Amino acid sequence: MQREEAMVVRERDRYRSLSEQDGLTGLFNRRALDRQLERSIADVQKTGRPLSVIVLDADHFKSYNDSYGHLAGDDILRCLARVMSNNVRREDRCFRYGGEEFVVVLPGKTLEQAASVAERIREVFRRHSASSQRPACTVSVGVAQCCEGDTPASLLARGDEALYRAKDLGRDRVERVTCVPARNATTVID
Repeated sequence: MQREEAMVVRERDRYRSLSEQDGLTGLFNRRALDRQLERSIADVQKTGRPLSVIVLDADHFKSYNDSYGHLAGDDILRCLARVMSNNVRREDRCFRYGGEEFVVVLPGKTLEQAASVAERIREVFRRHSASSQRPACTVSVGVAQCCEGDTPASLLARGDEALYRAKDLGRDRVERVTCVPARNATTVID
């Protein structure tokens, strides 16, 4: 009986893991991101410990796919996933948010610390994404820190805001967005 129960628990855990993993990159998927952000924001509210997110998007990815093919595009996404995973701490979590967009959740990291991690990922990816058959790909990156009253959606929205600012300012760069006092409930771009 105990052996059967243990087997059921293992199978349940395996299926849950598969349901939260992106098949192409091996990173966690959007469903897992939603769960992680709920837990992480609850931890911020309980402990006051900082929490930051990095939102990354491969620059000109559609053109890259059109020029070099979908297999090359898949290689780029896997390369970005490896670079992200290799340049964060064990307690940080990397996610494929959708398409060519990715998120890193950094518990305990301030905005400045997260921006430093983001810059390292951006630089390493640019160096490692090229091959003998194709040029390097770049990423635009937005960074946001959890603010008082944040929800997963509002935190990701600020990260996206910074990401799109990076794209508007020429791509292949990191931009940060900071919190302003709660009474204004707006953001200021650094």
